[in-house]
Amino acid sequence: MVKRYELEATFRAMLCGAALRKVGSDAQVGRMLGYKIVKGKRFRELMNGTTKTVSFQQLEILSEITGIPLKKILFYSKPRNV
Repeated sequence: MVKRYELEATFRAMLCGAALRKVGSDAQVGRMLGYKIVKGKRFRELMNGTTKTVSFQQLEILSEITGIPLKKILFYSKPRNV
């Protein structure tokens, strides 16, 4: 069982927007998050809410990219077991 996290919608949009501004390309952010196929599309799906959950490791990466403390990101996240 893999634990994944669902981000609050408004925070998810802000977090993804901040990551995109820092990195510059949705494909590059997707690559950094570990998406292998159609990297930009997977990140865009996360931004717009089609993909609702991310792994803890991906939350750590988003924290590193944006400079937002992981503790704050987890505050706006709900654990989901997949």
